[in-house]
Amino acid sequence: MAKLAAADVIIVTWLARSMRDLVETLGTIDVRKDGLGFLGHVSRHHNAVRPPKLTAQQANEALSRRDAGEPMCDIASSYNVSYSTIARLTA
Repeated sequence: MAKLAAADVIIVTWLARSMRDLVETLGTIDVRKDGLGFLGHVSRHHNAVRPPKLTAQQANEALSRRDAGEPMCDIASSYNVSYSTIARLTA
């Protein structure tokens, strides 16, 4: 890392073996001075962001049903999602 130039790109696939290694590695990079930044998580096997289980319309319907007093387990079953998915919904 001593020979990095401003235009260099580093692709990190595994940053550290332990929290101590992570802190030491990040301590060697001065993001402001070196002009480095993070592009985000990239994986060969998974999307960086998991798609939502419910569409916006389904989420609104589920919220309305929940607010009307319908049991969350019944709502979850009707959309084939978990109870937690319904419980996490916000208006």
